[in-house]
Amino acid sequence: MWYNKDMEKGKRKKEKDYVEKDLQAVVAFLDGLSSKIIERTRNIDTQSNILVGLGTGIFILAINEIMSTNHFHVTLTLVAFFSALTAIIALCSIRPPGIMVKRGQEQSLLFTQKIADFPSAKKYSLELKKILKRDEEIFHQYSIEIYNLSKYYYRPKRKLFAIARNVFLLGVFSSLILLFLEARFT
Repeated sequence: MWYNKDMEKGKRKKEKDYVEKDLQAVVAFLDGLSSKIIERTRNIDTQSNILVGLGTGIFILAINEIMSTNHFHVTLTLVAFFSALTAIIALCSIRPPGIMVKRGQEQSLLFTQKIADFPSAKKYSLELKKILKRDEEIFHQYSIEIYNLSKYYYRPKRKLFAIARNVFLLGVFSSLILLFLEARFT
């Protein structure tokens, strides 16, 4: 048992030494990691925008066709419903609801809300100077920011996009099946 504790202490010391000896490389690594998360999030936003456009366009076409026919068209109604639902969920994935992203998490000094909470730029700069004096604190602030970006920014967007995509696919397949059944039995 004591052997494991000594090993952990040695491992932490080694990590601390690495951070202190090559802080510039660590900061570059952490910056690259946060940039990667932001880039993936932008990719999700782009895909969500495509689903919004596609869902809205199909909805408008389906509703237009429903309004121009004399009888109730089940397949087109199903298409319109799933297309509208896809567009709404995809819109939510671009800007997820607050319940999905706000949980009272610790915020880094890099977060805009935390920056805005300072009474002045001077107070913020003093706090930054304190952090920049300690390598471990720089590492900690980056870690908080990367964690928050991943868990409270990227993940909710990804979940909602996946739901929107699956709703769209479900609508396509169920409409095709219903269309096939209508053609077969009519």
